Amino acid sequence: MLNNRLTPFYALFGTTLLVLTGCSKSYMTVSGNVTLPDSVKIEEGDLPQLVFYPEGKEGTAGVAIYSKNEKTYTCKILPGKYKITMKVDPPMTAADSPKRAATFAPFNKSFDQASTKLTYTVTTDSSQTVDLDFVKGTVTKK
Repeated sequence: MLNNRLTPFYALFGTTLLVLTGCSKSYMTVSGNVTLPDSVKIEEGDLPQLVFYPEGKEGTAGVAIYSKNEKTYTCKILPGKYKITMKVDPPMTAADSPKRAATFAPFNKSFDQASTKLTYTVTTDSSQTVDLDFVKGTVTKK
C-alpha cells in the first residue's frame, strides 16, 4: 500500500506525464508554388481559400496562407494524409460579383472537398516544399 503522504505526489507526477506526452503535437510547414488555370484570374479583393482536409475522421483541417502576387502558399499542419481543396470567391460588394462567381464556379466545383483528386501525405519533416498544379491536377514534392 502507498504511503498516504506520497499519494498526491504520485497523482501529480502521473498527470504531468499524461499532459506532456498527450499535448506534444508538432506542426509541419508545407509550402510551395500554385499553378492555376488561365480561366482563374485572381484580382484584388478576391478571396482564394486553399485548405488541406484530413482524409480520416480524425484531424484538423489546415488553412493555407496564399500569396496571389507570388502564387505561393504556406500551411502549418499536423502529419497525416490530406485532400487539397481550393476555392476562389469574388468580393460580395463588387458590382460584377455574380458574373465573376460564375466564372469561378467550374474551378471551385472541380476542387471542392467532394471532388478534388489532389492529396498529399504530410510527413514528420519540419519543412516540406510541395507544388500544387491545378491545371495538371498534380501534387509534386520537391
